[in-house]
Amino acid sequence: MSHLIGPVHQRRSGFTLVDLLITISLVSVMAAIGIPVIYPALVDYRMKSAIEEVQGAVDYCRSKAMITGNRTRVTFDTAAETLLLEEERLGLNLVTDARASIAETEIETLTFQTLGHPLNQGENYLVQLSGETWEGIVELQSADFGGSSVVVFDKLGRPSSGGQVVLLAEGVSVTLTLDATSGRLSE
Repeated sequence: MSHLIGPVHQRRSGFTLVDLLITISLVSVMAAIGIPVIYPALVDYRMKSAIEEVQGAVDYCRSKAMITGNRTRVTFDTAAETLLLEEERLGLNLVTDARASIAETEIETLTFQTLGHPLNQGENYLVQLSGETWEGIVELQSADFGGSSVVVFDKLGRPSSGGQVVLLAEGVSVTLTLDATSGRLSE
């Protein structure tokens, strides 16, 4: 015969308020320590990514000029924080009036047209540094190629001028230099 001494305790599962407060406190302390360590690494990663994107775009434009034999150009727009890649092509200048004859010079003209992106079919090749990829961390500070923000590559891949592109992220700037002879953009 066994007798129970004292009340029977039932075990409850779950967390107490104290358990939750301790857990939240620990997570908060870890976040406060971790964020200052992680954020500079994120900025560094985004800057390196932007540098590679700008270098890749300029190199693609240069290569396209050499492959096709057409002049190409990269237009750096610091206000919009974009790079636009274009190729000079023979275009038709459509005349909308009802003249009986049209001079040959009015029909065939060379114009710059936006290059298609080599990886994203159907999209124009436009690098947008203010977009999602860099989330406003990396900015196009300046671009100067002999007093212009446009660099043109001839059919041999030679640039119209050497120059510099400056990217800025969290107060740290990186200058990319375009070699006037080779047309290569390097850090």
